[in-house]
Amino acid sequence: MNIIRKGEITKIMNVLNVEIQEKIRTTIEFISNESILIESKITINYKDEEHYFKVISIKTGEDRVLFIKAKEIGYWAKKFDRINNFDIRDLLGIDVELVTDKCKIEQINLETSWC
Repeated sequence: MNIIRKGEITKIMNVLNVEIQEKIRTTIEFISNESILIESKITINYKDEEHYFKVISIKTGEDRVLFIKAKEIGYWAKKFDRINNFDIRDLLGIDVELVTDKCKIEQINLETSWC
């Protein structure tokens, strides 16, 4: 797996699975060799707009690979379930990037608290 570092964001893998549920909203699943913690913030870029996720589940697999599940966070009006004619299959294969910049994480947390 190639790790690409771009300032405050690190590409770790591509989306493998997507699910939309009534109360949890959108969740994505991906695998990674990088160490990731519960509550870590990740981002994906969809149609030139960043969408934020929080890691909610981590499992181990063969060859010490991590299976990671993350739920969408951020401003509610920008979430995937609010996009007209959104097809969840469009997210398959999109790059997943780990957010490590503290200012960016604070911005994500702030947007998540907006009503």
